[in-house]
Amino acid sequence: MAYERFIREDICHRSLWSRVDDATADARALLASCIQLRSDYEQFVARWSATDSQISWPRYRLSALCMIQQFRDHVIEAALMSKRWIGDEAA
Repeated sequence: MAYERFIREDICHRSLWSRVDDATADARALLASCIQLRSDYEQFVARWSATDSQISWPRYRLSALCMIQQFRDHVIEAALMSKRWIGDEAA
């Protein structure tokens, strides 16, 4: 939830000052993907909290690596959008 708040308040808010035509639409899409990421993470936690990860280590490890990659991809996407909206000095 803290990451979602950061995206909403610090990143998406920058789109309001942008001169880029599609910045607002991009910000909405970024926020929607952030909300989906939170949902995916909550499902990940629920699934693996109810499972013995030691018994299912290979599946747990792969699932965790995929979740980490989702976060990395989203952070990169947010940084690139912010940079495009405001300029190099803002990202």
